[in-house]
Amino acid sequence: MQRILLLLSLLLLLSLRSIAQNVRVVNSINEDPIPGVIISDTAKTQYRVSNSKGEVSLESFKRFDFVLIQHNYFLPLLISMDSIKSLNYIIELHEHTFQMKGFTVLANKWEQDKSELPVSISEIRPKDISFQSPQTTPDMLSNTGKVFVQKSQLGGGSPMIRGFSANSVLLVVDGVRMNNAIFRSGNLQNSLNIDPNSLGHAEVIFGPGSVTYGSDALGGVMDFHTKEAKFVTEGKFDLDIDAFTRASSVNNEITVGFGLDLKWKNFSSHTQFLRSDFSNLQAGKNHFGNYPEFGKRNYVVGQNSLGNDTMLKNEDVSIMMPSFFSVINLNQKFRYKPNNKMDITYSYIMSTTSDIPRYDRLSQYSGDNLKYAEWYYGAQNWTMHNLRLRLFRGHKFYDSGRIILAFQRFDESRHDRKFGKTEFRHRSERVDLYTLNVDFSKKLNPKTSLYYGAELAVNNVISAGYSRDIITDDVKLIQTRYPNESNLYSSAGAFVNVKHTISPKLSLLAGIRYSIINLQSTFDTTTNSLPFNDISLTSQAPNGSIGLAYMLRKDLQINTNIGSGFRAPNLDDVAKVFDSEPGSVVVPNQNLKPEYVYSAELSIIKSFGKIAQLELTAYASYIDNIIVRRDYTYKGADSIMYDGSMSKVQAMQNDDNGTIFGGVASLNININEHIKFRTVYNIATGKSADGNALRHVAPNFGSTSLSYENKYFKASVYSNYSASIAFDDLAPSEQSKTYMYTPDGAEKWFTLNFKTDIKLYKNLHMNFAVENILDRFYIPYSSGIPAAGRNFMIGLHLYPF
Repeated sequence: MQRILLLLSLLLLLSLRSIAQNVRVVNSINEDPIPGVIISDTAKTQYRVSNSKGEVSLESFKRFDFVLIQHNYFLPLLISMDSIKSLNYIIELHEHTFQMKGFTVLANKWEQDKSELPVSISEIRPKDISFQSPQTTPDMLSNTGKVFVQKSQLGGGSPMIRGFSANSVLLVVDGVRMNNAIFRSGNLQNSLNIDPNSLGHAEVIFGPGSVTYGSDALGGVMDFHTKEAKFVTEGKFDLDIDAFTRASSVNNEITVGFGLDLKWKNFSSHTQFLRSDFSNLQAGKNHFGNYPEFGKRNYVVGQNSLGNDTMLKNEDVSIMMPSFFSVINLNQKFRYKPNNKMDITYSYIMSTTSDIPRYDRLSQYSGDNLKYAEWYYGAQNWTMHNLRLRLFRGHKFYDSGRIILAFQRFDESRHDRKFGKTEFRHRSERVDLYTLNVDFSKKLNPKTSLYYGAELAVNNVISAGYSRDIITDDVKLIQTRYPNESNLYSSAGAFVNVKHTISPKLSLLAGIRYSIINLQSTFDTTTNSLPFNDISLTSQAPNGSIGLAYMLRKDLQINTNIGSGFRAPNLDDVAKVFDSEPGSVVVPNQNLKPEYVYSAELSIIKSFGKIAQLELTAYASYIDNIIVRRDYTYKGADSIMYDGSMSKVQAMQNDDNGTIFGGVASLNININEHIKFRTVYNIATGKSADGNALRHVAPNFGSTSLSYENKYFKASVYSNYSASIAFDDLAPSEQSKTYMYTPDGAEKWFTLNFKTDIKLYKNLHMNFAVENILDRFYIPYSSGIPAAGRNFMIGLHLYPF
């Protein structure tokens, strides 16, 4: 009898030991581990989170019969402990198949159920970034099929969203605005400084986002979240290493990067590094349109001892010379959790580029010669220090909150020398941006939640300019791009959002914001005589939004939203002196007011079981007080001598309004668990009050893909395409850039592409792609450099093991 009892006790101990072992959670399609899976008891009194290997201990759940397994991107699973044992402790989760309710996104600064949000959001997941393997963040945004990207040079990329671009769309990194006082209305390249490989996830929020995010969010918000430093989930310490490399033929790209995670119970460190080098771009060789002869033009090789520039013929007409550049990115995070009530994270981001040739300017002619012998952007440097405090546990004023104190420094410069001239001009800017963000959420009752916060941003801008004679080495001061004595640009705003569940099918989201913006600038008249020495401007901007999300059935949802956004005039609008184009000079204007957009949107989302989902969105926007460049007078004169040329005087002015109408249609079909079809198409038209086209309204464009995935590899065949815009329908500012367009205007184009991700070993993947298979020559709308020709890409990625 004693032996029987001993045997039973031994069997019981072995059973408990087996249940206490780790369970591994994997994707049902490719058997990849799923980190961040939450396992809890059904009452959710206890929970554990899977590590980077998808592993999690069941020790805490021995007394429970069932556990609930959840992840944002996968269907929840309720499973018994006995079933887990029978599955040999390997649990497969199935990806969401068009589930509307219960799918959360990090929108408007908080995780919210997507079915309760009346706005359009495109989410970019880590697995999407890994598969697409984009060279830059602008390329990553373009891959969504919903964001059009313009490039003036290879080292760039200016996203266009719903007819807005540059300083009318907002970049946010780790909860902090990246837009600063000198973000211009022309095309911007700052998203190049964001490393796509450092991102944990990202969202594009379409339409005005000024209630939550403040100024500049007219067309939308690009919200980037870098990878978090994570705590160990089992044991005392864990270490994760990942590394990747990529090579591309079209610009001889060589990219190397690595990540390192050190994890303890209450402290962790995350390090991410990347370096990319790009040679001159090779454009497509098959010309289908009547494009200008890019690549066939002469290019400058330099000056001889007598100061004479020489132009030589480009031997390979498909090579865009010069367009080479390089970029280095570093992201370091430290995270500390002193108790269950708070979480402290310090992060440091550093990004720097080499000099970047301004290809579109280097393509311009003056008579028989090129206009410029040299024109390049100096190293574009960006650093950010970010200290974030997250608050948990209940308080009478909030349920959760976060406080972010950040400092950013931007260094950029412009360098140009005209052909045959010895004067080499150098202009540089430094912006120090200090921000404080305070955000809280509070659930007032089971149906109503409150989200509120405030933001303070202070910009200090330093501008310098000098020229050097390349023969004599003589140096002299020249007109700076911005006032060079003192430039302070500050903004403060507070907002409140309310989300209320009217019924199980109907949710309301409404919000208001009030902002005040102040600019103070002082000119040094040593280098230029202006009609004033100081500029002072104060702007006030109230705005709001209200939207409804109505789920008629579990497979049909209708969203509607109306709201306003604003963009306060910044230093670039008010006080810049520059040559906008040959024969014109822009001078300061301190009488500017904020731009406003009033927008309405309607979306219909229809799911067809687990097979397909169709989403249709229509939107309309009215823009008031548009800040545009118009003819102006300077001391009563309409033309002045500037940089040795008689130039027509212009200034930025509130002298226009306009309308934008557009729509987006997307269709996703799961042919089976392994084969998926996706297509998205965007249409838009925009006119100013005088009937002219608005510059940043992109042509109709879209993307279509067919993909297959199993546990060994994933492959996708896809096409990107754009409609044409007739020359007469181009914005006046675009019509003057004849070197970028054919006589017919912006030509239509499409590309055919192939990508695959092959699992060589458990944690070792190989990426291979052939892009622009037809080697088609084309120039995306408003771009100053052709798109890449046929490109062979190969990459290796070693994931944490």
